[in-house]
Amino acid sequence: MYKMNLIVLIWYGIFILRIDSRRNDKMSIDVYGQCSLITEPVCQDIQYTHTKMPNLIGILSQEEASKRIRDYYALINLQCSQYLKLYLCSVYFPVCDKVTPISENIQPCRRLCHHVKSRCEPFMQNTYQLTWPDELNCEKLPESTKLCVAPDSFSLDKDHNKMSNYVEMKKKLFEQLKVSMDKSGNDFPKIEMLKKVNLLSDLKCLPSQFIIGETPNISCAQNCDADVKFNDNDKTFANIWLIIWSLLCLLSSLFTIITFSCNTNRFMYPEKPIVFLSICYFFHSCGNLLGVILGRRNVICRPFSEQFDFIVGNGNETTWCKIIFLMVYFFSSASALWWVVLTVTWFLSASRHWGNEAIESISSILHLLSWGIPALKSIFVLILHKIDADELTGQCFVGNNDKEALIGFVLIPQIIYLLIGMIFLGLGYYSILKVRKSFLQQPNCIDTNNIKRLEKLMAKIGVFSILYIIPVTCTIASYVIDVLKTSYFDLILNVVYTFSPDCVTAKGLSWSQTKCLKLIQSALPSVEMRMLRIFMTLVIGITSGIWIWGNKKTFRNCCCILNNLNRTKDIQLKEMKPTDFLNPLSSLSNKNPSDSNINSQRWNYSPTLQSAQTFTGTNITCTEGIAAPNNSSISGTSSKH
Repeated sequence: MYKMNLIVLIWYGIFILRIDSRRNDKMSIDVYGQCSLITEPVCQDIQYTHTKMPNLIGILSQEEASKRIRDYYALINLQCSQYLKLYLCSVYFPVCDKVTPISENIQPCRRLCHHVKSRCEPFMQNTYQLTWPDELNCEKLPESTKLCVAPDSFSLDKDHNKMSNYVEMKKKLFEQLKVSMDKSGNDFPKIEMLKKVNLLSDLKCLPSQFIIGETPNISCAQNCDADVKFNDNDKTFANIWLIIWSLLCLLSSLFTIITFSCNTNRFMYPEKPIVFLSICYFFHSCGNLLGVILGRRNVICRPFSEQFDFIVGNGNETTWCKIIFLMVYFFSSASALWWVVLTVTWFLSASRHWGNEAIESISSILHLLSWGIPALKSIFVLILHKIDADELTGQCFVGNNDKEALIGFVLIPQIIYLLIGMIFLGLGYYSILKVRKSFLQQPNCIDTNNIKRLEKLMAKIGVFSILYIIPVTCTIASYVIDVLKTSYFDLILNVVYTFSPDCVTAKGLSWSQTKCLKLIQSALPSVEMRMLRIFMTLVIGITSGIWIWGNKKTFRNCCCILNNLNRTKDIQLKEMKPTDFLNPLSSLSNKNPSDSNINSQRWNYSPTLQSAQTFTGTNITCTEGIAAPNNSSISGTSSKH
C-alpha cells in the first residue's frame, strides 16, 4: 500500500512538472498571429500587457524586437518625452486584445508619432548627431479617426517644455565637467555638480550592460567580455600577481600545518592561534587558486543569450562563485579573529600570568567565537544576496560594486578586529616592559640570559605585530579608497556616455580613445592599489608561517624525526637475513615476539618525550631517550622551549 502511494505521488509530481514546463514553453515562444505576454522590461509599465507578432516593421519574435528597441535606451534615458516608451512599444510590440481579437495589428496614431518626434528629434540631432529613423516614419501611420494607439492628451509633457534650454544646459555641463576633471584637487565638487543637475536620476543600462530583470533601473548586469573598469592587460597581470602570492602563502601555511601535525604538543597557548591563523590563510589561498583554475567565465559569468554572458551579482551567482566567496570571505574573517585571539591570549599570559592550562580551559569559547562569527557573517551575505564579482581578478567577494556591503561586511569588521587586537597587544607589551624594567633594576639577582630571552621575545612579538598591523592597515586604506571611488566612477561613466556615446560600447570603455580616457581617468579604480591589496592580504599568511617554521626548533624536530625514521629502517635491514630480501614474511615468522616489542619500544619516536640534542656548528646529533615503562626517567637532557 505504501509503495503504491509512493508511486502515485512520484507520478503526480512528474505530471505537474511537465504541465508547468509546457506552460512556461508556451509563454516563452511567440505563437504566430496569437496574443502573448510582453517580455520586454521597458514595456512593462504601459497601458497594455499583450502583443502579437509579426509587428509593424515585420519582426517575427519578441526577442528580435527587444534587440531593436534597445537601440533607443539612451534616448529613453534623456526623457525627451513621457510618451516615447508608449510610441516605441506600440511599434515594436503592437497591441493585442485577447477579448476582442483583431486580425490586423493596432498601430500608433500619427499624432502620437508627431508629438514624440517633435520633442525627441532635436535631442537625437544635437546629442547623438542622428536623424529620425525611417522605420518610425509618422506618415505611414493612421490618423486618429481610425483605430490606433494615442493618449487623450499630452499633459505629461507640459513640464518638459524646456527642451532647447535643456540641450544647451547639457552642453555647458559637459564643458564644465571637462574643465573640472582636468583640474587636480578635491573630487567632491564634481559629484555635487552632477547631483544638482540630477541628470542621471532615470538613467538605465549602458551599452556594456544587459537588462536582466523587470526593473531596468536596478537590474543592469555588465557584459562578461566588457572591459569597463580595467583593460585586458590589467586583468592578465592581476591573475599572474594573484597566482604568485597565493602559491607562496599556500606553501608557507602548508609547511606550518605540517610542522604542527608532526609535534602538536610543542605548540601551546598563547602562540597556538598562529597555527589556526595559518590554516585560515591556507584555505584562503586555495580559494584564490581555485578561481584562477576554473577561469573567469565559469566563476563570475552566467549566460544571457547564446552569444553573451553577464557578470553575476544581486542573487544571480553561480555555484562556483558562492563556493569561492565562502572560502575567501569566511577564512579571511576567521584569520582576523584568530589574530584577536592571539593578542588576547598573549595578554592573559603576559599581564594576567595565565598558564597554558588556564587558557586551554577557555579554548572552546575561543574556537566558537573565531569560527562562529565568520560563519554568521557569511550566512547574512548569502541571505541578502550581497555577493558580487571583481572584474579585475574574476573572483567573487562582497562589496566589489556595493559600497554599503563593503562598509558593513568588510571594512567595519576589519577595523574593529584590528583595534581590539592592538589594544590587547599594547597592554601585553606594556606588562613585558615592566618585567624587563624590574630585571634591569636588579642586575645582580637576575641571570643575564633571562634578560636576553625576554628581549628576544619582545623583539619577535614586535616584528610579528608590525608584519600584521601594517598589511591590514594598507588593506583597510585600499578599501576606503574603493568606497570613495565606487559611486564616483559610476556617475562619471554615465555622464561621459550621455555626452559622448562613442566612449562606452558593448565591449566596455573605449580604451583606445585618448579623449575618453582623459575624461574618466581620475575616476578609474587604481590598479596599483588593487595589486597592493592582494599582496598585503596574502603576505600575512607568509609572515605568520615564519613564526613557526622560521624557528630553529622546527628544524631540530624535523631532523630528529627524519633521523629516527632512518635508524628504524637501518635496524630492520641489519636484522634481516639475506634470504629475507626474497621472502620478507619469513623474518617476521622467525623473529622472537619479545625482541620485536623491545625494538619498537626503544626506537619509536614519541613527540611527548623531549629529545636530548647536541648542536655543534651546523652538525646536528640527536640522542633519543629510551621510553621507560610507567613514565620513568628519560636518559639525556631535555631541550627547553
